Amino acid sequence: MTRPAVIGTESAGNGRWRPGRAVTVLVLWLALLVVAVLWGRHLQPQGYLNTFAAPFLGSFRWAPAAQLPALAVGAAGVLVLPDLVARLPWRLVLALAWAAAATWAVALGVGDGHPTLGGVLNQSAEYLPAVRRVADPGDFLRGFANAVSHRRYPTHVNGHPPLMVLVLWAWDRLGAAGPDWAGALVIGVGASAVMAVAMTIRTIVDEAAARRALPFLVLGPFAITVATSADAFFLGVTAWAAACLAVGIHRRSYAGLALAGLLAGAVPYLSYGLVPFAAVLAAVAVLGGQREGLPPGRTVVAMTAWFGAGLLLVPLATTNAGFWWWDGVRATHAAWAAGHGNNRPYFYSFLADFAVLAVLTGPATAVAAARRAAGSTALLPASALVAVLSLAAAGVTRLEVERIWLPFAPWLLVLTLSLTTRVRGWLAVNAAVALVFQTAVLGGW
Repeated sequence: MTRPAVIGTESAGNGRWRPGRAVTVLVLWLALLVVAVLWGRHLQPQGYLNTFAAPFLGSFRWAPAAQLPALAVGAAGVLVLPDLVARLPWRLVLALAWAAAATWAVALGVGDGHPTLGGVLNQSAEYLPAVRRVADPGDFLRGFANAVSHRRYPTHVNGHPPLMVLVLWAWDRLGAAGPDWAGALVIGVGASAVMAVAMTIRTIVDEAAARRALPFLVLGPFAITVATSADAFFLGVTAWAAACLAVGIHRRSYAGLALAGLLAGAVPYLSYGLVPFAAVLAAVAVLGGQREGLPPGRTVVAMTAWFGAGLLLVPLATTNAGFWWWDGVRATHAAWAAGHGNNRPYFYSFLADFAVLAVLTGPATAVAAARRAAGSTALLPASALVAVLSLAAAGVTRLEVERIWLPFAPWLLVLTLSLTTRVRGWLAVNAAVALVFQTAVLGGW
């Protein structure tokens, strides 16, 4: 079976890459960020925004000394990762990528002054205070929507479905109690997303493409919130749903497809805003089908049935326990509207959301996108962009999206496959964005 073309190869017929185009893209990337910052500074004194560093949540500062650990990690990654990823055995490469991604995220988080890995999760607006109030999971689920509608839980619990609270509750009951263990779970699962995305690329393209993408995934600027937000857990779950789907299709594994369905079915119960991630899963299914060719009709039906069976497990279990998803959506929307949700201008939020996305994916991704990469694999970043665009256009993601965009950012970084020259330079540029951000902004996550 002929493999689909790797996106952005020099043989894709796009002609010679002109350096001037890269400069233009970089200027536009920077201009988007500058406009978002200046517009935000104009709106903030008028009481429209609840942040002092719009379009980011937090406050501006200047703390270069605090970033020395992250600078050391980033520099080491730029110097050694491309060679190690190219030469080491595949399984060792995945383990190295996982460890390096976690180290990069923690180093960036330390620059924000967090005393412990789980310190953020233990804050009053976060998940752990709600976990301590769960005596019985069934009672918690049955009363969840009503409690959210009256804003009885911390801010992040009010803004999300109940599954993350139950995950941390179960983690606690397994003996991993306390904020440090909770932080280790979130960071470990979040950092593992780089492995999952690489496995997906390897399955639907080839191993060479996956190895080329890994350094950019490991040192992606989106790491700024991996060690400081529970959404890193969502990042890991969504990425593994895609990876299991790709591998399940490749191997025609019913167990793999059922696991993919289970993870995909859990996604809307982790965050309401992750429903559009279905676009990425659809892209993986299409590309996986193209790569392997359609099996006989009965096999397709069986594969779909196993995925569907896994997909229904979490919705059926939570509904049976007393939590109706749509009630949660309505309660969360009411809590959002009663808080700061309606106090954010739509058009500014739309532009600012994409300015934040530009930071999370880095200028190297923007330059790679401008190469008009060829090949069917471009469907992956395109699907992630469609998902982000749908959320931004709907107006349900008005600012505070550093964490919300986390599950989508790695799929946009797939575009960096087109950067076949000056790889270390572009890798350094992307890593530098994370360092500059951490130096200039004290994040609120």
